[in-house]
This record gives sequence, structure tokens and C-alpha cells, in this order.
Amino acid sequence: MISIETYIMDTEIISDERLYHRLLTNMPAYRQEKIRSYIFEKDRLLSLGAGALLAYSLGSRGISEHRDIQLGDNGKPYLSSRLHYNISHSGSKIVCSFSEQEVGVDLEQILPVDDSLIRQVCVASEQAHLLQLEPEAQGREFFVLWTAKESYMKLRGTGLALPPKQLELIFGDPLRIRDAGTSSNVQFRRYPLENYCLTVCSEHADFADSLISIDNPDELKAIFS
Repeated sequence: MISIETYIMDTEIISDERLYHRLLTNMPAYRQEKIRSYIFEKDRLLSLGAGALLAYSLGSRGISEHRDIQLGDNGKPYLSSRLHYNISHSGSKIVCSFSEQEVGVDLEQILPVDDSLIRQVCVASEQAHLLQLEPEAQGREFFVLWTAKESYMKLRGTGLALPPKQLELIFGDPLRIRDAGTSSNVQFRRYPLENYCLTVCSEHADFADSLISIDNPDELKAIFS
């Protein structure tokens, strides 16, 4: 049984001014305030897109975000139906993962990486793996590492309060991770995306084979009609 699904959307589909304002006015008040707090339009668009994608994917399950959202002991949100979710965005893309169990997701646009950053956030074994690669391969592998670590942090509900160097990624297929020197039994699922790296983390391996892509603005309009 598939219990971990991940939705993806590009902010390009909500860039139309009329749709933008239609979505904004239908967001819960706290989310509208968050969107308007951003200085840059790109950040407002990503925040609105995250809210719209969450509302769309919850609406398809008959769930209302502002009525049903709860906070766990670590402040991580989940739904009163015990459906867990996690959101990430980078570049122009937004993803949202859902599971009946805790789940973490991280999306990063692949960009050039300085050796100084690798030394700052990677342990010795990770540095040895990354620093011997050519720049293009190094960038890809770094974001494999980073999205795995961050999705793990988000699964645990710690975010970057957990030092990245406390974690050690074991490259391979499947990916494995050590936390403070102890092997973790979490599972990772990577989804191929051009110029992006996307990793979902869970204690269970019931990942969907592919992403659910929202490509048509009319799909969002139907939710906010």
C-alpha cells in the first residue's frame, strides 16, 4: 500500500495576476499575513504557491487546512486526521509530501558549490567523496547529501537546530545515514528532476513511484471556486 505521496508545482502556473489574488484572498488569515510579510515578490509567490499546493492536495482528501491543522510536541504540523505533511520549495518549484507517518521532504535547486561550503557542513568521509569529483558532479552529489540530511532533520522535527555535521550520509543505493555515529533505519526516496534535487525521508518505504504534478491552473481554480 502506498502511503507516502509527493505533489509538485511550479509557481509559473500561479503568476497570472487574477489567479494570484484569487488564491491569496482564499488563504487562511495567518497564511495571508505570512505571504504579505515577504519583501520580494519571488518569496511571496513561493509562499502563496506552498499554501495553494497544500490546500489543493488536502482538498482532494476532503480536509480543510485551517480547521484541521494541529501541532505536534516538536511544533511540527500534522492534520487532526493524523495525516502528516511536509513542504519544501526552491527556485520556482514547490513540493508537499503526505504520509500516515512522520515524513520529511527537501527540494533544492542545483547550483555551483564552493569547496569551503563542503568543508563547513560535511564530515570527513563526505568531504573525501565530494572533493574528488568534477564541479558538475560535485554539485549534484552535494545536493543529494544536503536534501537527504535536511529531509531527515525535517522528519525528526529539528530543522537546522540539528548540526549538519552530527549526521553522516553513506552514499550509495540505497542512501543511508548515521546520526551521532549511530546508523538510522530511515528510508530515502529520490525523485529525478532536471536542475533540482528532491529527497523524501520516512521510517517506512511505502513511497509512490512518481510525483503528482499540478500543471494546470484550472486544477487550482476548482479548489478555490
